Amino acid sequence: LSDRRRIDNLSQGKDAPMPVPVANTRVVQIPVGDAGTAATVGYMARCIRQGSTSPQVRSMAVSVAMHYKSDVDKAKAVFNFVRSRMRYVRDNALMETVQTADLQVRNFVQSGFANGDCDDHVVLLGAMLVSIGYPVRIVTVRVRPGMGSFDHVYLEALIRGTWVPMDATNKRMPMGWSVPRPSRIKKWGI
Repeated sequence: LSDRRRIDNLSQGKDAPMPVPVANTRVVQIPVGDAGTAATVGYMARCIRQGSTSPQVRSMAVSVAMHYKSDVDKAKAVFNFVRSRMRYVRDNALMETVQTADLQVRNFVQSGFANGDCDDHVVLLGAMLVSIGYPVRIVTVRVRPGMGSFDHVYLEALIRGTWVPMDATNKRMPMGWSVPRPSRIKKWGI
C-alpha cells in the first residue's frame, strides 16, 4: 500500500472532474452514503492494524507512554500526544484522504507535528494504542441534526474493561468525552 490514500467520492456523472494523482497515493472510487462510510472505515481499520506493527509507530508510542505506570495514564499520554501534536486540516473538498500511521510518524519526525482531519487522528491514535496493547474500535457519528451520512469519526479504546471515547480532534475536551447526542452512531471493530 502507498503511504497516502485518496478516496475519490465524487459522483460518477459525466461532469465530475477527474482526480489528479499525487505522489505516493492511490485513487479509488467509493460509493456514496453508508457504503462509502463502510469502505472508508475498512481502510482506516487496515491502516490501524498495519501501523500498529510498524517499528516507528511503536517506538513513538512507547516513548510517549513509558513514563507512566497505569493503563489509564499510558493511554491518556498517547491521547494527549496525538491531540496536541496533530493539527486539524480538512481534506480536499472533492476527495476523502486517509493517511497511514507511518506517514504521520514521518511527518512528526521531520517537522514536529502532523496534519490531518478526524480520520487521520483516528488512524495514528489507533495504531499507537494497538502497538502498546490496547484494543480499539472506530466510532462514526452524525453530529449535525437530522438523518444523513456520518460526518465525524473518533476512536474508543478498551481500558480496564471499559470502552473509553478518544476524540483527539477536539482540542478542548479530555479523554472520555464523546459527541453529545449524535443523531446517528455506529461502532466498528478493527
